[in-house]
Amino acid sequence: MANNTADTTDTAPGPAPDAAVSALVAAVQTFTATMSGDVPFGAAGTVLERLRAVREQIDQLTFAMLAPLAQMEASGALLAEGGQNTLKAYLAHAWGIGHTEAERLMVLAQNLHRQSLPETAAAIEAGALTVGEAAAIAAGVEREVGKRDPGTEPDADLYRATLDRGLAGMKAD
Repeated sequence: MANNTADTTDTAPGPAPDAAVSALVAAVQTFTATMSGDVPFGAAGTVLERLRAVREQIDQLTFAMLAPLAQMEASGALLAEGGQNTLKAYLAHAWGIGHTEAERLMVLAQNLHRQSLPETAAAIEAGALTVGEAAAIAAGVEREVGKRDPGTEPDADLYRATLDRGLAGMKAD
């Protein structure tokens, strides 16, 4: 997924959001307003479908944010601008998530940035994997790459690609 912030980024100083963030805020406010009150009798199926659709969009937003965050971590901008020296620390602090989830998202983000899990990235884009499932795959792949026997699997990148293809493909089927 290409990261094109040039079209929507407001470079003026201050906290004002750009057009894309403003549109997202408006959409969230509209959706939130429609979810207030009780679920009408007989509408549970429709409500559940709407919630599933919104969750898919949240996953796409999360996915879109991960590679740029890893890029900023790699360049040092995350420390300079975000005040955190690791992506895990930034995610835990800025997103308010637990350290275990932050670590799994960090591993996924770093792999997305390095483009080392192309099958997993494609499965997220296609909607075959959630970000959570992809983060579990990324963490598992990195764990297995770290535990591999270099005598039988000397090429870490090839081993990573094989695991990525197998795990992402298994989930997509």
